[in-house]
Amino acid sequence: MNLLNFQQTSSHLLSIFLQFSRKDFQRIAREPFSKIFPLGRKNLPQPSETCVENPVSSLIEWWKRLCIVGVSFCVLGCSSSEQKAELERAKTSINQKKYKEAFDSIERILKRDSESPHALEAARLGATINTNETTLLNLELKFLRHIILYSTSDAERIDSQKRIVTIHIEKLGEHSKAIPEINKILGLDINPELKFKMRFELAKAYFQVNQFFQAEVEIDALLENEKDEKRIFELLLFKGNLGLTVKDHTKAINIFDKLIEKYPDLSEKKGVYIQLSAVYEDIGEFHKAIEILQKMRRRDESSELLDLKIKRLKARVLNQPGARGFKR
Repeated sequence: MNLLNFQQTSSHLLSIFLQFSRKDFQRIAREPFSKIFPLGRKNLPQPSETCVENPVSSLIEWWKRLCIVGVSFCVLGCSSSEQKAELERAKTSINQKKYKEAFDSIERILKRDSESPHALEAARLGATINTNETTLLNLELKFLRHIILYSTSDAERIDSQKRIVTIHIEKLGEHSKAIPEINKILGLDINPELKFKMRFELAKAYFQVNQFFQAEVEIDALLENEKDEKRIFELLLFKGNLGLTVKDHTKAINIFDKLIEKYPDLSEKKGVYIQLSAVYEDIGEFHKAIEILQKMRRRDESSELLDLKIKRLKARVLNQPGARGFKR
């Protein structure tokens, strides 16, 4: 091989290196050695038939291999060191309660190499920060999704998905966005306890976005096979309130009456008497509303709130046109 051919080969090899991105080198380093060559060899000038057996040609070929592997390990080493340093900066920022700076550091780690163990560790670190700031909450959602994508633990992925639902509902009030996230959990192999909880949350989310029919479908599906009395009570109470919301007073009255009859103590504790009274007040049956409150008043002799409600309803009865004692 003459000097011109050697220079052309070196120049071409350098141009190939310049085209490689960080991820190319990382991929090269992860590949078996037998797969390294095709990546660089296909664009290199091939030795002529007369110099295939030339020792100089073989030496250059090995030099090309060594350069590719060497550069890839160098890039990987630098990347790993950068990520470690960035992770330490994130931890320091968290200790100083500089959460925005911590989140910025974690984002840089994820952008450098999302598949690295350091990126997963950084995402876990970011997901532990408790904040109510909307911008940071959206970043926390991003970190949780990273954990779901790259964690090898089923329990960790499920827990991260649950936290996404919690953030959307309790911190951001985004019930419409919570619905598909809840359905993701319901599509997984989860225990019956979690399945009940998530399906109930799904019904509540539908209720919050005014999809009342779908909310009732979810509640009825849960009631079909439920045996636990406390859960049945909670489901029926929700369904009764749903009837009250959509002005289906007959359904609401029937459900609340059933709850008071079957679960009198729980009904008192959860305010079912007051809810039933509100239904009758809503349809103008004030005497019936007062009667229910007085019945509850006999069970709770120290309730000033009930006294005020009864007094207010009696005033409404007296002020109705045509009522006895009504005065202009």
